[in-house]
Amino acid sequence: MQENDSELISNAIHHKHQGNYNEAFDLYDRAINLKGPELHRAYYNKGVLLEQFNKKQEAIECYEMATQLEPTYFHAWHDWGNLLCSFDEYGKAKEKFENAHKAAPNELYPKYGIAYTLNRLNGFQEALTLLDSLFDEVQGLDIDDKFYSLINRELGFALMNTNHIQDAYDHFNLALELNDKDYHSCYNIGFISDMFKEYDEALLFYERAIELDPKEAQAYQGKACTYIHTKKYKEALEFILEAIRLNPTNYQGYYNLACVYAGLGLEKETMDTIKKTIAMAPKQIGIENFILRDPDFSNFASKIAEMLSQ
Repeated sequence: MQENDSELISNAIHHKHQGNYNEAFDLYDRAINLKGPELHRAYYNKGVLLEQFNKKQEAIECYEMATQLEPTYFHAWHDWGNLLCSFDEYGKAKEKFENAHKAAPNELYPKYGIAYTLNRLNGFQEALTLLDSLFDEVQGLDIDDKFYSLINRELGFALMNTNHIQDAYDHFNLALELNDKDYHSCYNIGFISDMFKEYDEALLFYERAIELDPKEAQAYQGKACTYIHTKKYKEALEFILEAIRLNPTNYQGYYNLACVYAGLGLEKETMDTIKKTIAMAPKQIGIENFILRDPDFSNFASKIAEMLSQ
């Protein structure tokens, strides 16, 4: 009996759902070897399974083949875009999401993907326009809470970066209500609370973020900054050191550590850490000017100015 690629793909999907992954891979390969009318689906579904096993480059190759065979295959374009985001290749990912949107203009996920990449490419105003429209579009629709949470989180991010801070705070809170495991919304609520000088609330949300993802440096650094703002330098030291341990290439962590040492009156440690911060920071930022103007370094202002003038 001659094999049918559509049946092979259906059987492969069934085996995948049953946890029979080797059988699923074998069936996808058999469907691919047939080179039949469903070849694009065989490549796409094999890519999905490869991605499940973290074989990202092989998955990308499958999505690429699927879109070459069927240029209007929005699922393949969309998943390809998502995968590129995991490599921080946001410009390329945006192109894939745009192709997905062209293939299926009424689908919500490609629109979200475009907005997500715009936020990472500093296209905040464009992202805000798109997310505002998407937010209005989903009202009254029966959509997944986590997806609605993501829309609110990205809307909050775009609003925060276009200086609509209170609106951003509101959307981050809504995102967290919809998905109480959302680290990034939790962190950003802490960040905005600190901006509003609501320091107790900031500490609470940073701690909650740390509980959600103890291996992510941001919330440790945020909590340290709030302690710096409240002159609690001993408490700040513990958290900024942990942030640096988790992300040792972040010059801002060392900047904050220098602030802590200055607050503790430790001159040598302050000067050494400032030197390290300057060495690590991108030259175009002009970090020296920030250091000279920062009141957290007032204890050693003249000595810092002398050091920087040399």
